[in-house]
Amino acid sequence: MYNDYSISDKFFHWQSQNQTSVESKTGKRYINHESLNNNILLFVREFKEDSLGTQPYTFLGKAKHKKHSGNKPISVIWELEKPIPAKFIKKTSKMLAM
Repeated sequence: MYNDYSISDKFFHWQSQNQTSVESKTGKRYINHESLNNNILLFVREFKEDSLGTQPYTFLGKAKHKKHSGNKPISVIWELEKPIPAKFIKKTSKMLAM
């Protein structure tokens, strides 16, 4: 289970897989995505499955690295290019995710 949640309509806290370190190729790709000319596209879903099966993802938009902390896993604060639509804020907030 990941510790992923919206902080506000413009910022999202995301946690990498447990084995990802800041020194790893994957960790560096997340942290340095802009200088590497990589885009980060943020997709979320509330639950993996429901009574109908696997739930689809919702595209929240393009994001850029704002800051990070930790190691194995890395916690990243992403800044979204456009605000998260209001109808998704409650679904992506930490209180609902807990």
